[in-house]
Amino acid sequence: MTAKIQKGCILTLFFLFTALVNITIVINIIDSDIVSDKIKVRDFENEDLKYSKISSRIHINNNWSDAKTAGIATGSGTYNNSYVIEDLIIDNGGFGHGILIENSVVYFRIENCTLLNSKWVGIGQAGGITLRDVQNGQLINNTSTYNSYGINIERGSNNEVLGNIVNDNLKGIYLSNSDNINMIGNTVNNNNYDGIFLYNGNYNNISGNKINNNGYQGISIDGLFGGGGGDYNTITANIANNNSGGIFIRWSNNNTVSGNTANNNNRGIIIIDSYYNTITENTANINTMIGIDLDNSDNITITENTVNYNNNTGIKLDISNYNTILGNEANDNLHFGIYVSFSDNNEISGNEANNNGLAGIFVGGIMMESYYNTISGNTLENNFDGIFLWNSYN
Repeated sequence: MTAKIQKGCILTLFFLFTALVNITIVINIIDSDIVSDKIKVRDFENEDLKYSKISSRIHINNNWSDAKTAGIATGSGTYNNSYVIEDLIIDNGGFGHGILIENSVVYFRIENCTLLNSKWVGIGQAGGITLRDVQNGQLINNTSTYNSYGINIERGSNNEVLGNIVNDNLKGIYLSNSDNINMIGNTVNNNNYDGIFLYNGNYNNISGNKINNNGYQGISIDGLFGGGGGDYNTITANIANNNSGGIFIRWSNNNTVSGNTANNNNRGIIIIDSYYNTITENTANINTMIGIDLDNSDNITITENTVNYNNNTGIKLDISNYNTILGNEANDNLHFGIYVSFSDNNEISGNEANNNGLAGIFVGGIMMESYYNTISGNTLENNFDGIFLWNSYN
């Protein structure tokens, strides 16, 4: 019996050893590079990584068929049957992009993935999800946290970013040189810099997002050194509270900002060096300084906004001409309901500016002459001054 037991034990140990070898081989195959320069599912054997459903970052460069062969994606890349990457957790341990897609024009979807700790690529910053030179992609219901960029799109077009949670990153959702992007229903909170940032992008739609408690702007459309912001973009029905600035637009023209809430920021809505933008039906209350702030901007339409209880001014114009301020509610601000300086040929009509600490409407200032402004049909009650004109003519 003893010999039989010993023989049984030896056979059992042999089968266990064989199984362990097989398991190790499978894991190493999954962790090794697959199709060089096409899909990189890299070996992180010596890195401190923690994964749930996939033990590697993903890099697809212009060849989704290899991703499908490797079991990373399903589908065929058509409009009705897009490639799909879904239900993955990728913790990058501080290095590399979580999911990087490059040079892709087929239809694809990244859905229900969690991306963590993508911070550096060499000396550059990495993204939880990065799209570079990509069209026809959808990012849906992903969570991207503790990355340098939550989501980063470079030189993209016709992509969608829908219902993602992008919190606690260095930067939230960043777009550069990208057009026709839909960013709808995302939650973008507690990022160190901007929540949603757009540089040199046109015809983009930023709607229905919650962008709160970010270190810089909630939403920013900005350029560099006098150009390159974004034109013909739509910013609608977003909540941008408790940021340094709620919605910030600079060097950008023909944009529409409507139906947003920008409360409890330093400034609610800021327009600088921009032209032909429309600001309508927004709420910008209880900001530390100003509800709506125009600086060196012309031909701006500001209509039917609510700018109450700000700690300085409801609506401010500085060095801004040919603007229309119509039908706004600017009540209970600490200093002014509407303040205009160094600005000419503006129309200020049909507004309600009551219960402001200094003046309902103030135009001018010391060495800040303003000319040819029209003030008509406004309701101005219980202010220290209803209308105060100083060095203002015609």
